[in-house]
Amino acid sequence: MGVIKMNCTEIKKLIPVYLDGELGQEETLLVKEHIASCAACQKELHALERSWKMLGEWKNIDPAPGYVSRFWTKVSIQRPWHEEAAQKVGEALDRLRRRRLAPVYVAVCVLLITGVFSLRNYWQMREGQDLAASLNQEELDMAKDVELAENFDIIQEMDFLEDLEVIENWGSLET
Repeated sequence: MGVIKMNCTEIKKLIPVYLDGELGQEETLLVKEHIASCAACQKELHALERSWKMLGEWKNIDPAPGYVSRFWTKVSIQRPWHEEAAQKVGEALDRLRRRRLAPVYVAVCVLLITGVFSLRNYWQMREGQDLAASLNQEELDMAKDVELAENFDIIQEMDFLEDLEVIENWGSLET
């Protein structure tokens, strides 16, 4: 019978079983021999031994009487977050209706939204002006040509361009 060699991956899978003492004699010998010659597997073995030692020091704590039933009672009465959020929004709206301040709050919201969009448009306009100020005349002309090129398909489909071609070629048709 030949000598069986195992690689680190196989040995690392066997280390927990080895520590439990549940390996056969032959496998135990193979694991011991490999661990004796492999630093990485030795590290793995020592890390597992330390972890198991710490777990052995773990003290079981019994919950207070009635804890489990109180826990499951709380879980059973909890509602999904969206239902709670909808209830809170509904309560807030009820308070607003009672105070008759709803029109004021709606007006404030409309003003805020309008202000945000106005500021956004203002900043975009300013960015465009800053860009235009930083370009020289040649670059501005090129930008206009790019805009014209983007709309070329639309312009090409217009009937009046065909009419212009006929007018331009009219002189050559008369001769």
